[in-house]
Amino acid sequence: MTNPPRPSAQFDDHPNVVAGRAALPRPLEDFAAYEFATQCPTPACRFRCFPVAPIAEARPGVTVAGALAELRCRDCGEPPEIVLLTKDSLSGSAEGLALRIEADPWKPLR
Repeated sequence: MTNPPRPSAQFDDHPNVVAGRAALPRPLEDFAAYEFATQCPTPACRFRCFPVAPIAEARPGVTVAGALAELRCRDCGEPPEIVLLTKDSLSGSAEGLALRIEADPWKPLR
């Protein structure tokens, strides 16, 4: 019996996903100008955005992957199902790196 494809498999070659995987080993402070955008797997919770800078300042030297491993919803305590690093660009459009897009048990995309 074969395993069904991961929900994120359709996104594996998307540029935002490729860039997100490349960001995982980098220091979080490299993304201090960004925000985490997260979506909780619990239906009662919602999509949230919060700045990266305070996390990077409180945890010097932590990598993006290290920070992701500790992210939890403040309402239900579950790890997020979707995580993006987003930043508004000078042109007014949003720039984003997809760090996690799947419904499997918590693990950063590799």
